[in-house]
Amino acid sequence: ADKDDALEKYRASELYWIEDKPENADLGHAIGLKSILFEHGHNMHHECPYPVVKNWKEIFELITQSD
Repeated sequence: ADKDDALEKYRASELYWIEDKPENADLGHAIGLKSILFEHGHNMHHECPYPVVKNWKEIFELITQSD
């Protein structure tokens, strides 16, 4: 489902947003969240300006190395 309304209250917060639906990850990025796209078969060819990860270990490393 689209997350427009749910994400709006976090606009410009720079919080992390982990998502597997490219459209929702793009929305998060556009409104000022730190999107991370979790790779799945349905989004493997999505080009984006934010990280794409394969597992939770990669997410952990991204978050702990960038703070």
